[in-house]
Amino acid sequence: MILNEPLKTSTFTKQLVALKHRSKRTKRNIVVGLMLTSMVDMFSLLVIFLLQSFSNSPEVMAISKGLTLPAAVSAASVVDAPMLTVTMDQILLDQKEVGTAATVLGDPNLLVKPLQELKDRWVKAHGDQPFKGDIHLQADRGLPSSMVSRFIGLLNSQGYDAVHLAVVNGGQK
Repeated sequence: MILNEPLKTSTFTKQLVALKHRSKRTKRNIVVGLMLTSMVDMFSLLVIFLLQSFSNSPEVMAISKGLTLPAAVSAASVVDAPMLTVTMDQILLDQKEVGTAATVLGDPNLLVKPLQELKDRWVKAHGDQPFKGDIHLQADRGLPSSMVSRFIGLLNSQGYDAVHLAVVNGGQK
């Protein structure tokens, strides 16, 4: 009130107040949506990347069926190298059968050729680096040590000087 006369609101003021009330109502009615599609895509790619990374990890070796490895305590990390598996029944080089222990020791060329091919592929892929000669040897615990040493000698004669013997951790009997 001004000078005992009531203050009259203009139609413009009424429109401003009405507009303000309408804008408050519309803000309350707005629904915010969260798009999860891109986040699910990102997590899918992350899972695929991790699976691929760990599947190529050299820390896990495939042990052939029927093979019993000797027990030992080893602190060395696993090197990415070809795998030679020796049992009485068969010889496998990177999961491909070469023959039996008796036939390979009788005719070493059965193993020498695939070893040379692996070496040539490695040299071709690594060009300027000298061949390291790394290879893993999985020998069954029941094999005589003289037979295992003959295979190690065969590997050494082909330039595989770093023979890593595969063992199981601890005291498996």
